Amino acid sequence: MTSVADLHDQAMDLADQAFFVLREGHVDRAKELHHQALNLELQAADQLREDLSAEPTRSILFRSASSLAIEVGDFPLADRLAITGLAGNPPPELSDDLHDLLTESGFQKKLLQQKVALQPG
Repeated sequence: MTSVADLHDQAMDLADQAFFVLREGHVDRAKELHHQALNLELQAADQLREDLSAEPTRSILFRSASSLAIEVGDFPLADRLAITGLAGNPPPELSDDLHDLLTESGFQKKLLQQKVALQPG
């Protein structure tokens, strides 16, 4: 089994690549890289899901995974991940970040709903 740190490092490398690819205008490739990063970060977070003594690492992983889920547009997953992070014992700053991700996810869902509603049918 790959270590939590290795999975997280690989995920962050992919997320960084996605950022640079997106800046070059390659939206589809960036989305692929974000999906790959999310899958790795989910694996890392799952290894610590039940280990509430692994703070702050546990909440950092769930924060990161939630953020990546927002990047790929999977808002229900982003919400579940943020809530799972909050269900541990995150330090106050990370707790604030996780709450912010829930707000961001809700905001992005609203924007998407409005966009769909405004499109001619």
